[in-house]
Amino acid sequence: MNVLRKFTSKRNEVFLAEDENGRFVIKQYASAEDASAEKAVYDLLSGGKLRIPKLLSFGENELELEYIDGITFTELLERQERTESVDFSPWEEFAKWLCLFCVETGLIPDDCNLRNFILDTQGRVCGIDFEQCREGGILETAAAVCAFVELYDPQETPLKMSVSHFLQEKFSEIAGISACELA
Repeated sequence: MNVLRKFTSKRNEVFLAEDENGRFVIKQYASAEDASAEKAVYDLLSGGKLRIPKLLSFGENELELEYIDGITFTELLERQERTESVDFSPWEEFAKWLCLFCVETGLIPDDCNLRNFILDTQGRVCGIDFEQCREGGILETAAAVCAFVELYDPQETPLKMSVSHFLQEKFSEIAGISACELA
């Protein structure tokens, strides 16, 4: 096995590695409880309705996961900001993914950082990082995502506000959240 790079993570050690079978991600946790919590969400999502990395192996404090090639939604937002052009279709798929996640698991991601969502090379949304999920409703998740978009540096640019408003409309449409409640 060859470690290719270390990913940014506040709580864990996360690496891109490669062996004779290809690339994969190694996620080493500070505690066995965190590893078990994340594995439990992978087990809930094993039906395949949502795009997530395949769980390749599980150890007491470590998961090995399929590597998903693509860009994070943070990178997508930065790219769209640089080009001053928004393609809303990935954002619509992102809203659909989050709504379905809440329905399928009964949980919400407590960490709605856009780095935890990847737009893969086929244009599909893939969620990663499920160790901090908890019970809750889509309203809370939708509000957290919109706030993240608006407040990502530089804050409240016209492009970010248009993405946030689009997401608000989509969450309202898909999940039946009233626009006033979300605002």
